[in-house]
Amino acid sequence: MNSDTKWVLEKFGEESVVMPDGIEIPYLSFDLKEKKLNGIGGCNNFFGSFFVKGDILNISDLGSTKKYCESTAAVEDRLMVALRSANAYKVKDGVLVLMQDSDEVAQFKAE
Repeated sequence: MNSDTKWVLEKFGEESVVMPDGIEIPYLSFDLKEKKLNGIGGCNNFFGSFFVKGDILNISDLGSTKKYCESTAAVEDRLMVALRSANAYKVKDGVLVLMQDSDEVAQFKAE
């Protein structure tokens, strides 16, 4: 994981993420120096803090803008749950997987 990578959401578990036409695919990025993360959930911007040690990941202080966009609400809600529940991660071949214990909760591809 590095600071200049944009991680684009691909899956929740084994389920591929599909966004409505014209809607940006959700993504996140990490600022390793400041220990901050930010991204877009499809409609709303989100932000938070994180701690990494080895393969342990703890995301905290997660917040977002509060626009209601019916077409993206389900994906955004699911992304926030995945970010809040993640307690581990792995990166391999340009793919970031957020995990809750041994279960994969979200998968992102480096862009």
